[in-house]
Amino acid sequence: MNEQYFFSGMRLFIDKENTLFLEGGSGKIYNVEKYDYSMFLLPLLEVPYDDFFSQKNMKISERLRIIDLLKFSIENKMEYWAELALDWIETGGLYPVLTEWGKTIETKWMSQKLKHRFWKTLRIRSYP
Repeated sequence: MNEQYFFSGMRLFIDKENTLFLEGGSGKIYNVEKYDYSMFLLPLLEVPYDDFFSQKNMKISERLRIIDLLKFSIENKMEYWAELALDWIETGGLYPVLTEWGKTIETKWMSQKLKHRFWKTLRIRSYP
């Protein structure tokens, strides 16, 4: 059986040709490697980071563009997804990859609490 991962009524899987796909709740299948399906992947952030990056999901986690998903979730300007993205960044120690990008993000839409957490998590010292 090829590797697969279920979350929020959806399934990520690798086919015989070693390509990563997402099967939505409706049964429609999307090639995650060919197109950006970050919007559909947002519910993945509801899964704890360590659960997703367990050994059983190694091939899927290596193929998924996690950094792009984290950026999308913050750029989307919705506090719920931004909070979950920050959880993943903190747990995974991903801030070195995102610090420079974080300096370019407009944070006016964020609550004061989220803004401070964003700056702290990404180790941004000069606030815009």
